[in-house]
Amino acid sequence: AMLSRLIFDYSITQFGRRCSQLRLLPGSALPAFVAGGAVDIFVLGGDLRIGGETILGGGFAVIEPDAQVMLRSGYGYLFFAWAEGPARWCDDAAGDPFGF
Repeated sequence: AMLSRLIFDYSITQFGRRCSQLRLLPGSALPAFVAGGAVDIFVLGGDLRIGGETILGGGFAVIEPDAQVMLRSGYGYLFFAWAEGPARWCDDAAGDPFGF
């Protein structure tokens, strides 16, 4: 299961961006989504798998706008995400992983 916490909400500015903290339990995956804008990620701990790449604690990653991705983890993860636009779940579920 994923836990998400909104850290900074810039919805009242002209930018409308979000900074969120996300946690995923070991052996879990986030459903596929399409990024609505660039998403900058800093992994605090664990392992984050984006496609064929694995980012470990202390690592950075960037998800490009309009990229379709699935986030997975073997050991669980804790990361901060700076999202420049709302994401859209590929299965049409409501909500957004980054707090939009």
